[in-house]
Amino acid sequence: MPIRSCLPRKLHCSFAHQVQGVAHFIYRDRSDVVLLTIDPNQLSAKVVVENLEGGEELFPHIYEPLPLAAVLSASPVAIGVDGRLELPDL
Repeated sequence: MPIRSCLPRKLHCSFAHQVQGVAHFIYRDRSDVVLLTIDPNQLSAKVVVENLEGGEELFPHIYEPLPLAAVLSASPVAIGVDGRLELPDL
């Protein structure tokens, strides 16, 4: 059976300008990080932009399994000598 979707029912995402900060704060020193670029037009559910942590910055969340057709790219992310993730330009 082909895989049609992946990931949990609540997917925490970031806008392009948020990726570096989130990566540094949550994923620093991890070697198993993959950056997904998602096409929101390929989702059947609405992307909810909200803050779940009580701060002011809003983040996109997807409340459905992620359809593989919505994934435009999946790029492994390298770790720099300082432990920061070396993200591509977004």
